[in-house]
Amino acid sequence: MTAILSIDTAAMRLLATRIRDAAQTGLGDHGGWQPAVTALGAPALMQAMSVFLDRWGAAVADLVDDAHRLADVIDLAARSYQDVESVSTRGMLG
Repeated sequence: MTAILSIDTAAMRLLATRIRDAAQTGLGDHGGWQPAVTALGAPALMQAMSVFLDRWGAAVADLVDDAHRLADVIDLAARSYQDVESVSTRGMLG
């Protein structure tokens, strides 16, 4: 019997791993901006830049969280497809 739907679960798991790796890279150290902000000299400009960097950091953290959730869902889907394949194969053999 030929499969109606073929899912490459190994590729899905690899994708999830790559998403997690990219998310970790996105976290990085963004504290290196502080000397540049201080060098601006103008208090209003320094304040605006600090607010921007705080918001940027929060947005990046949200993206990283979303990427991890996406990777978790891809892993779950891969496991589910694998479980269905296993049950279907046992059913046909047995």
